[in-house]
Amino acid sequence: MDNSILIIEDDAEIAKIIQDYLEREGFSVVWQDAGDKGLATFKEHSFSLVLVDLMLPGKNGFEVCQEIRESSDIPIIVVSAKQSDLDKIHSLGIGADDYVTKPFSPLELVARIRAQIRRYQNYESKLHQQNQRELVFQDVVVDQSGRTVSIGGNYVPMTAKEYELFIFWLKTLVEFLRKSSCTDKFGIKLIMKIFVRSLFTLKIFAIN
Repeated sequence: MDNSILIIEDDAEIAKIIQDYLEREGFSVVWQDAGDKGLATFKEHSFSLVLVDLMLPGKNGFEVCQEIRESSDIPIIVVSAKQSDLDKIHSLGIGADDYVTKPFSPLELVARIRAQIRRYQNYESKLHQQNQRELVFQDVVVDQSGRTVSIGGNYVPMTAKEYELFIFWLKTLVEFLRKSSCTDKFGIKLIMKIFVRSLFTLKIFAIN
């Protein structure tokens, strides 16, 4: 779900207040009233952010944060009546991105939610750009922005035409392995080694 929020809160009145404000701001909201139910819903759907109370039936908020962090970097905001520094420090230490104490301003909470989602989306965008620039397969690393290739950590000098040809054959090989459903890591590494060595043996490229 794009722009969707998961609320894990056992107080129906508080959950309804948060839901009303978020829906007015264009968010879609799913509410669960127990930690175990919230985790099950999280695993079944995609969310932009999770709001979680600490004192929950099923599983408490600390357990929820830890389990979400094991599989996702999604923003988590703890909304709790617990106001001690130890609870705040522990929540942030196990994966929460922000901590809001009850009672709270709904407008401020919405602002914090927007800030966390914006930060996360910026991070995801930069990560995607990085992945677009770099192509990695076994010992081969291709910097597509700099149009350079290194094999086993060693830079391989190539002309522009050699680079284009190398990329073509590399992508062809990767696609072949993907379609053949080859999962043997040693087999893949051997195929890759033979592929690279064959190109240089045939003097398609010069290698030192």
